Amino acid sequence: MNDFRNLKAFKNPPEDIVKTFTAVLNLLCRIDPNVPVDKAGKLKTEKPWSTALSLLGNPQAFLDTLNAFKAKVDAEEVPASNFKAIRPTLAEPTFTLENI
Repeated sequence: MNDFRNLKAFKNPPEDIVKTFTAVLNLLCRIDPNVPVDKAGKLKTEKPWSTALSLLGNPQAFLDTLNAFKAKVDAEEVPASNFKAIRPTLAEPTFTLENI
């Protein structure tokens, strides 16, 4: 929880943090009603960090959503398009656990 509070202090976070949260937002499309989507269900925001900050406004709710995500995947409730949206980010050679 403190990690989320620390992240909220960033006005302009490092690009890898923005990429990580953009990927999370894409995964949460049509899962979390607080994630803005277009008519096709794709992430609709020009400022992903600002959108992420709005989710971090309630750290416990955000953590609960993340903790419940695996069950949604297992129940096949997460649209395939959500995973497709993050493939380019996952393919980046610098997008690794060590770098993040």
